[in-house]
Amino acid sequence: MFFLSLFYAIVKFILYIPARLLLPVKIIGREHCPKEGGVILCCNHTVNLDPVYLIVALRRQIYFMGKEELFKNPFARLFFKGMNVFAIKRGTGDTVALDNAVGLVKNGRMMGIFPEGTRSKTGEPGRARSGVAVIAHKTGAPVLPAAMYMPDKHRFFRRVVLRFGPPIPTGELRMESETPSEFRRVSSRIMRSVAELWEQSKSDYPAQR
Repeated sequence: MFFLSLFYAIVKFILYIPARLLLPVKIIGREHCPKEGGVILCCNHTVNLDPVYLIVALRRQIYFMGKEELFKNPFARLFFKGMNVFAIKRGTGDTVALDNAVGLVKNGRMMGIFPEGTRSKTGEPGRARSGVAVIAHKTGAPVLPAAMYMPDKHRFFRRVVLRFGPPIPTGELRMESETPSEFRRVSSRIMRSVAELWEQSKSDYPAQR
């Protein structure tokens, strides 16, 4: 675990300056991020570089799920493992990946999730899948909503706004049962918080340049 944490820190250090130069980002609400304890970071998914924005923006190490295809190349597999990424089989209800995520959060880690499960084709936050609600229910951890806003197709040197909102305690999600419909309802509730942050950034984007 120490060597994985060290690898993550080294890669983040190497990425920091190029990322801030090529991918300028206005970060709002970073103070809402809990300094310790298990937390579920939920952000909309716009481009492949979204995890880089989050890694550079936050001091805490973030654990991510990544599609299984990323791990086919042995060198890529080693790199992603060093960056706290573990595989998930998309579209299959991968219980192993979900159990992995639950275990990490229960052990006080920050789990980064893109609830939509794929990148948005329009740039706007999409419909969330049920996984984030399952993890929240099984861990009792707060959900930290975040939204990435970019006005059009991603381009280097074009400012992006990354906005964090106050953590949502599990109790506020008011999950009444462990049924698929209830998990979908709670996931939609979480995604609405993300969408509200996205709308705030959209409305004041000219002022953020």
